Amino acid sequence: MSLSLSMLSEGDWVVHRQYGIGQIKEREQRSISGVTAEYYKVKTPDSVIWLPVEKIDNSWFRPIASATEINEAITILSEPATHMDPNFMSRKERIQQVQTENSVPAIAKLIRDLWGRQQHKSLSMTEQRALRRLKDRLATEWAVATNKKQASILDELQTLLEKNRYPPMQ
Repeated sequence: MSLSLSMLSEGDWVVHRQYGIGQIKEREQRSISGVTAEYYKVKTPDSVIWLPVEKIDNSWFRPIASATEINEAITILSEPATHMDPNFMSRKERIQQVQTENSVPAIAKLIRDLWGRQQHKSLSMTEQRALRRLKDRLATEWAVATNKKQASILDELQTLLEKNRYPPMQ
């Protein structure tokens, strides 16, 4: 779904591919780096970001996940992990691609596959950070989308991962 200016208003939730989930607090004129333009003020758990209204598109932001997307993520997390490429650079590239793509199903698949790999092989620091960050990001979005507490969502996510029996990894 493409973001359009008419769709965004105060109180809406968006997901930034780098900063994660945030809520639009207001729309105002600002001068940033000497350029005056209209911006959305978005509050994320860790910061405030300013999104230029005229440059909003799907390359950096998307609307919060729908109930259908959350259910798809739950289904994906319940499925067996797929084997990840044995080459670290290929796995790192996949992590970067998923972060850039910023889609709930892709994030769920990567979480599942990293968790599955971790059951048989140690993850690199990059993979450990990505797994932790993506789990937190998915849980935050899932909590906002379903109006549940993030802590209970993290527990549910972990339960989904632990119930799954992963085939031996290559």
